[in-house]
Amino acid sequence: LLIRDTWYTRNGDSQYYVNDLEIFDNQFYLATSAGLYHTPANNAAIADFSTWQAVNELGGNDFRHLCPFGNKLYTSYNIAYDHDSLFVCENGSWHTSSIPMTAVRAMASDDNGLYVADWINIAIYDSLENRKDLYYIWDFSLYPSIQDIALDGQNIWVADAGNGLILKEQGKWSEEHFSLGGAYSSSVYDLDYVDNVVAYVPGGVTATWWHQYTEPNFCYYTD
Repeated sequence: LLIRDTWYTRNGDSQYYVNDLEIFDNQFYLATSAGLYHTPANNAAIADFSTWQAVNELGGNDFRHLCPFGNKLYTSYNIAYDHDSLFVCENGSWHTSSIPMTAVRAMASDDNGLYVADWINIAIYDSLENRKDLYYIWDFSLYPSIQDIALDGQNIWVADAGNGLILKEQGKWSEEHFSLGGAYSSSVYDLDYVDNVVAYVPGGVTATWWHQYTEPNFCYYTD
């Protein structure tokens, strides 16, 4: 792997913690600790964060997630432990989503719908934001704490802080838990799925106010 470029999310004395990155409508979007920012994908000075534009109508909140779905872009920021605000950009305009307010732990999308995960459930919504299905983590040793989700066309992969890597097959209630060799951990904090490979991160810094007790690792699973 080669690092082709590095972007610094710093403007003057202000530095922004990046929570998510997406490409939508030929723009790069960043969800940061102090607002949502975007810039054209062909910006020649993209590494200069002063050339990025803030989405001023959404304010300087701590945005956590970005997820394109069809011709829309969804984002969320945290209000309280179990309540987040969910916004959607459609035809260049931002407005509040009609999806019921909940704790948004992760989002993903495919042709089947928009997947929104809270601490224990994964709800699937259609293009009109009607809920069409609901899955929940039911086989657990510790109370579920969903950190991320990824889709492979038939299954939902779940990263859980206490129950590790979980596979849920759509259309069924069953789920499979993976205990992998090597750098396996019962905690999984982030994951992605590309070309029949599930890559996940079972450790690292999980909070900024205490020491790092979980060793950072990068693992993957493939058939």
